[in-house]
Amino acid sequence: MHIAELRLFAFRSHVDLRLTLGPGLTVVHGRNGQGKTNLLEGIAVLALTRSPLAPSLTECLAFGAPSMRLQAEVAARRGRIALDLRWDRDEASPGRLRRRFRLDDQPRAARTVLGALRVVCFWPDDLGLVKGAAAGRRRLLDMAISQGDAAYAEAGVRYRRALEQRNAALRQTRDRGRPAAHRSWDDAVVELGSVMVAARAAFVEALGRLAGTALAEVGEPATLGLSYRPRLTALAAGADEPPPRTATEAAERLAAGLARAEPDERARGQTLVGPHRDEVEMTLDGRPARAFASQGQQRSIVLAVKVAEVRLHRLAAGEEPVLLLDDVLSELDRPRQAALLAVLAEEGADLQTLLTVAGDGPEGVPGARHLRMEGGRVLGGDPGEPFGP
Repeated sequence: MHIAELRLFAFRSHVDLRLTLGPGLTVVHGRNGQGKTNLLEGIAVLALTRSPLAPSLTECLAFGAPSMRLQAEVAARRGRIALDLRWDRDEASPGRLRRRFRLDDQPRAARTVLGALRVVCFWPDDLGLVKGAAAGRRRLLDMAISQGDAAYAEAGVRYRRALEQRNAALRQTRDRGRPAAHRSWDDAVVELGSVMVAARAAFVEALGRLAGTALAEVGEPATLGLSYRPRLTALAAGADEPPPRTATEAAERLAAGLARAEPDERARGQTLVGPHRDEVEMTLDGRPARAFASQGQQRSIVLAVKVAEVRLHRLAAGEEPVLLLDDVLSELDRPRQAALLAVLAEEGADLQTLLTVAGDGPEGVPGARHLRMEGGRVLGGDPGEPFGP
């Protein structure tokens, strides 16, 4: 899978960027603030229908623009795929955007667009995956699994809504002494949460096997372990609660956990068990990576996880995802830079990789295409032909 044609209209600094791309490695270089990260973010939004970098897409709309539009022609195993995503400013509520998505020229809901273009992303902030909050690791799972599992994506959206309603009812019980209205949301939380937990357990198990191999390839001679730690019955963070073997087991344990946690939940006004409190534990040579891994080892772990994501998508879908690497080389020492470039070369010419670099691009990368970005425009290479109004 690769992006053949790309258009970003009124997306951040890109007034109307049009590019023709191909498989293999493309190095996008230039001074800071010229739109390199915005280019990768636009591709990620096309794949995910939301930004991995901004809490709201209103932040991505170019200043003063009434709408933004992202388009791509994707070359995939099943043929050409046309993605056309548009957001218009709501005149009645300027802080909101109305969205219109089309896939192969047919109107589609956001969740049905997921997976048409698969991406694996690295952003500088991802270096916090090892030592940062658990929310970042949950976000990694959600982004990766949703692209290949429509049921998971749907369950995730509905779970968040049910959780908001249940928490609101818990606060009413606590603050106003109302009857336990939150119990009416228990079934939804259990049903949807169990789908998410089962999918996460399977994904982390598969990802861990591949990441362990990838860690050695990126130059780190240590044993990496990834363990999924659900919060189904245990209230304490870090509790050693094994993942469920099936969605049915997850549902049974979550239902029991909600019943057990009810007194504490009513006192706090929030749901204390469920996939919104899950954790992914990373170990290096059997010890917690967040406590014992050096900065260089943390970088290697994150790279290994990203390489494993690529390979897991390949196994699941039978084709390559698009790999987006934003300023990754500046975060690595020279041996790790060389190891990463060697891994990318070994992955083959079919893996479309876009790598942003501040200043000039790296030397000694055979077959790489180089594009220079300046002021939101691409200089050098093929700017592409218009392919949409």
